[in-house]
Amino acid sequence: MNSGVRRLVSIGLYDAANQTKIKPRIVAENAEHLQLVIGGRAVIRHNGEDQVFRKGAFFWFGPGEQTAGKFLKEDPMRLLVIRFATENNPAPVTPTVNIWPDLQSFDLFVAEIFQAIHRPNCNREELGRYICSTLRWKSLAGREFANELHYPPPLRKALIFIGNRYAKDLAVEQIAANSGISKPYLFLLFRQHLHSSPHQYLLDYRLDKAREMLCASMKSVKEISNACGFPGIETFYRHFKKRYGKSPGRYRERFSPLSF
Repeated sequence: MNSGVRRLVSIGLYDAANQTKIKPRIVAENAEHLQLVIGGRAVIRHNGEDQVFRKGAFFWFGPGEQTAGKFLKEDPMRLLVIRFATENNPAPVTPTVNIWPDLQSFDLFVAEIFQAIHRPNCNREELGRYICSTLRWKSLAGREFANELHYPPPLRKALIFIGNRYAKDLAVEQIAANSGISKPYLFLLFRQHLHSSPHQYLLDYRLDKAREMLCASMKSVKEISNACGFPGIETFYRHFKKRYGKSPGRYRERFSPLSF
């Protein structure tokens, strides 16, 4: 039976937006670093190649492992960083790379633990246990979503292209051409691997980016609508409320750290 001990040390935010170069850290002995991607895109070495991860991915690094240190300049990563001190080599909580299956519950979890660590009476021992048990469960639930790591190259190229160009007018023909495949084949790949269409994926991506901006910036709803590629604020309101059950303004009131 493993008798290792894991103690929560800190929870903090990291934003690569103002960085020109990041030096990855090597995790020290008797320590673990957990990084949750809460915005932008992070790049880590996985299965022998650099791979791009978006919001909802989380990484658990143990002693001697290298933390995430690369990002895309056009979409710099934002991380929630959790540090643990360990004794007697506790068993790993999750694999190194994990995907949280539902972004709405991911937002709630991030807000919850970030609030908790700053309370004067925070019980760090119990909070640490809660973080570990929740992430262990979400790692198991998210295994089916980790298939993205093994998508065909044209599909992965299409997703990167959408991530780079979502704020502009973007036609399916452009996505297919950039991926080097025909439009019908692009639809086939999206249907087979994402159970969606390129149009729906683009809409969902824009809504996710808008939700991030609502919670992490002071931009107006109109500015966010424009920045995420919506043709008009009415279209943005309609799709946002249909997806999340709240207007953009109400969502910001509920989930923005500035309203805590």
